[in-house]
Amino acid sequence: PGDIVETVTNDITFTATFVGVEMCPNDWVSEDNTWECLHFNLTSNSSVSSFPFVGDWWLANTWGASRFVTPEGTFGSANTWVLSQANYQEEE
Repeated sequence: PGDIVETVTNDITFTATFVGVEMCPNDWVSEDNTWECLHFNLTSNSSVSSFPFVGDWWLANTWGASRFVTPEGTFGSANTWVLSQANYQEEE
């Protein structure tokens, strides 16, 4: 926890902070089989633009994003978005 990675694009600094390993309940698996997830917080120093990926993300092994909160942008909401289903299609 506490590890930070920064990147700069078009004079905007994006910062990813590893918050820690947390349980991340979702609607995909039963409560007694809740996944452990890596929790990351993504921020930007821009006061002009909103980005759909800025916020908190919980990533589950194999599945990727299991929960996220992005206050602004396309998916903007103060509420947590929770994985409820997934589709898989094998490449031909």
